[in-house]
Amino acid sequence: ANLTKNSPRSWLFDVIALYLIPLLLLGLALYLAQGLLFGLLTLLLSVLVLLVAFDRTQPGKVAKDFLVIWEQSDEQGCADYLQNTLPKRMTRDESGDSCLLTSFKRQFTYLCFQKMFVMFIWYMFLGPMAVLFCYISYQLDDGNEDDAQQAQRELMHRIILVLEWLPVRLLGLSFSLAGDFVRCFEQLKQSFWSFDKDASQLLCSYINAALVSKSSNGDSDNGSQDSDVEQGKSIEQGAQEIMSLQALLERSQAIWLIFLAVATIFGFQI
Repeated sequence: ANLTKNSPRSWLFDVIALYLIPLLLLGLALYLAQGLLFGLLTLLLSVLVLLVAFDRTQPGKVAKDFLVIWEQSDEQGCADYLQNTLPKRMTRDESGDSCLLTSFKRQFTYLCFQKMFVMFIWYMFLGPMAVLFCYISYQLDDGNEDDAQQAQRELMHRIILVLEWLPVRLLGLSFSLAGDFVRCFEQLKQSFWSFDKDASQLLCSYINAALVSKSSNGDSDNGSQDSDVEQGKSIEQGAQEIMSLQALLERSQAIWLIFLAVATIFGFQI
C-alpha cells in the first residue's frame, strides 16, 4: 500500500482509513450474519478472512523449491530466491553457502510465523476482526518504501512488535513441545521478558535450541579431504537442516490446529 507523503499528517489519515474501512465492513458483515443458517454464515466469513490472511502462502512449496536449488549448489540461484520470494522486511546481505542457509532458515521461519501462526493465535483470542487487523498491518509494513516518512515506518514497526509479542513466545513453547523441550524451554524462559530482540531473532534462538545439532565431529582427516566431497557433505547437511526445520514447523502447526479444533468443538472462549 503506497501512502501519500505530501503533508506530515496525510499518511496518518491514510493509515487510519486503511484500517477503519475494512474493519467496519467486516464488523457489519459479521453482525448481519449473526445467527443466520445456525451460525454457518459467520463461520464462512471467518474462514474467508483466514484464507485472505494466509495470502495463498504455501510454506511446503517454498521449502521444496529452495531445496531443489540448494542441492544444485547454485549459490546465485539461492540468493535470487531469497530476494524474490521471502519476506521483504528481512535483511539479505548474506553471501556464501552457510550464510545463505542461515538466511533461508530465518526468513522461512518468519514467513510461516507471519502468515500462519500470528493469524492463528489472534483468531483464537479475538476472532476474524483481529486477523484482518494483522493482515492490514503486514500489508502496510510491506508497502513502506525506503524513503517513506520515518514516523510512518516507526508506527508500523511498533504495531507489528505488539502483534508479534505473544505469538512468538507461544510458538517458542510449541517448539519446546515439538523439539528438544529442555533446551528450548530454557531459552524461552531467558528471553520471555526481553524487548531488545524482534520476532525473527527470537525465532532463530528457539529453533536452534529445539533442533538437536547433528553436525559431524569426526572424519576430518586434517584438512586432506577432497573439496568436492566436503562440498557434497555441506550440501547434504544443509538439506537435512531444511527438512528438520520444516518438520518442526509442521509439528508445531499440528499442535496449534489441534488446540484450535478442540477450542471450536467445546466452544472454548479465551
